[in-house]
Amino acid sequence: MALIEVHFYAGAAEAAGTKLQSCRANSLEQLFANLSHEHGDGLRRVLDVSSVLIDGVAHRSGGAAFWSDCRVDVLPPYAGG
Repeated sequence: MALIEVHFYAGAAEAAGTKLQSCRANSLEQLFANLSHEHGDGLRRVLDVSSVLIDGVAHRSGGAAFWSDCRVDVLPPYAGG
């Protein structure tokens, strides 16, 4: 399993209770399952509607594969102007 550095922003950071976390996973789907198990349904709801960047590239597929030392940014939707 790859070691992932997860950066949470705004509501995702609030739901996770942290802005940064290291995790092990092979795919985005597995990462989300692990994070939801650890942090609960509140984070899962945020993850379900968030944009995700893997090393700066947007990904929508839950099956997106990871490699060691990649960075995942979790960006929830926001309102404002």
